Amino acid sequence: METRMSKMRGAWVLATIAMTAGSQAHAQSSATAIADGRQVFQHCSTCHSLSPSQNGRGPTLNKIFGRRAGSVPGYAYSLALKNSGIIWNTASLQRYVSDPGKVVPGGKMEFAGIANPKQIQDLLAYLRQAAR
Repeated sequence: METRMSKMRGAWVLATIAMTAGSQAHAQSSATAIADGRQVFQHCSTCHSLSPSQNGRGPTLNKIFGRRAGSVPGYAYSLALKNSGIIWNTASLQRYVSDPGKVVPGGKMEFAGIANPKQIQDLLAYLRQAAR
C-alpha cells in the first residue's frame, strides 16, 4: 500500500510540475506575442488609437472585441462597414486584418492587409490586452 501511495504522490507531484512549467511557458509566449503585437500595432497607430475617445484617420480600437463594426460614435464610417453586420471577435478580426478590402468591399480602410498569420495573432494578443 505504501509503495502505491508513494507512486501516486510522485505522479501528482510530476503532474503539478508539468502544469506549472506549461503555465509559465504560456505566460512567456503570451508576453512575447503581446510585445510583438505592440510592434505590429505601430503600423496601425498611424490611423488608429487605443484611447477610449480619440478617433484619428481611423476609429479608435479601444474595446474592439465584441463591438459591432461601424459603431464608434463620432467616426464617419463607410456605409459598407456600417452595413457589414460584423461583430469584432478573433475570427472576424483575423479575416479583416488579413485583407480588409476583400472582407468589406467599398470600405475606407486604405491598408492592404497583413499576410503573416503570426503577426496577426500577435496583433490580436496585443489588442486583447491593450484595448480593454
